[in-house]
Amino acid sequence: MNEVTVIIPAYNAERTVGRAVKSVLASTVPVDVVVVDDGSSDATAAAAEKAAAECAAERGSSFRLVRQANAGAYTARVRALAGVETPYFAFVDADDAVEPSMYERLLAFSRANDLDIAQCDAVGAACAAVSQELFLGEAQVREKVVLPRLLRGEGAVSVWDKVYRNRLGGAGFEPSDIMMFEDLAINLQLFVGAERVGYLHEGLYRYDVNPGSSVRNFRLKNVSDLREAIRFREKFLPRLAGGDCDGGVMAAWVVRNVRNMYLVACSAPVRDGVSRMEKVRALLDLPEVEKAFAELGLSFRRRAMRTRAAVALAFAAKRLKALTGE
Repeated sequence: MNEVTVIIPAYNAERTVGRAVKSVLASTVPVDVVVVDDGSSDATAAAAEKAAAECAAERGSSFRLVRQANAGAYTARVRALAGVETPYFAFVDADDAVEPSMYERLLAFSRANDLDIAQCDAVGAACAAVSQELFLGEAQVREKVVLPRLLRGEGAVSVWDKVYRNRLGGAGFEPSDIMMFEDLAINLQLFVGAERVGYLHEGLYRYDVNPGSSVRNFRLKNVSDLREAIRFREKFLPRLAGGDCDGGVMAAWVVRNVRNMYLVACSAPVRDGVSRMEKVRALLDLPEVEKAFAELGLSFRRRAMRTRAAVALAFAAKRLKALTGE
């Protein structure tokens, strides 16, 4: 059995998935690769299979293609995890690639330090002052990883730069249709019970900016995804943070993301027939948003947001700026 299974969710990624598959199969250690075609309407599946067929198999790696109706990357990852039997697993986005040594380096780092989760840097990331960091024990993981990254949202909460020990055996994940914030939803669950986490500060993952990603576009589905992300946080953070789960910090995370989504809604091209104003109203109509404003002592006058579009957008920007200072 190989040590690590690498899961690649792919939706309409025929132009990039082949590169992702080839880069993983070129790893310096044997890996099991699972591509989940998430209901693509293009030739994603064929491109993945073609790339796998073109890769030499002398290293003992394997490839498997799974198809599902379009349900998003979260569901694709969770379903694929249900069949993982290797000691470790990892994720790669279909428009990215990995360095050949990524899994050899992360697995060696994880084994040497008995880690539950091992993380590397992205290629081109700013150089860290130290070559590696270890957070050993529940208290250190909570203070140095969970609280700043998962609770306060300081830094990325990506899944693609990590190798996870297969402690859950692919079972016990929360069902959800979340598409935006899906990395956060995955990590909130995988960090439960993680007592040994390490950062290997080497640029081993090749992250490419995708202009079509949900963080650079705004659809009405993003509003329900925000609500679902709040539900995930409220459910799992008390387990992860214990008594350090402060309501004001939770509210600040909500409003900061509302501000970011608002800016995208105002600037992204309108391609779905839903006006920018309709999207902003849907976002600001969430009761969780009003609750977050109240938690932070900010006034929230809903009627003021239902006036002329320019006035409403300016009002929203002012209220969010009052919180974030940006």
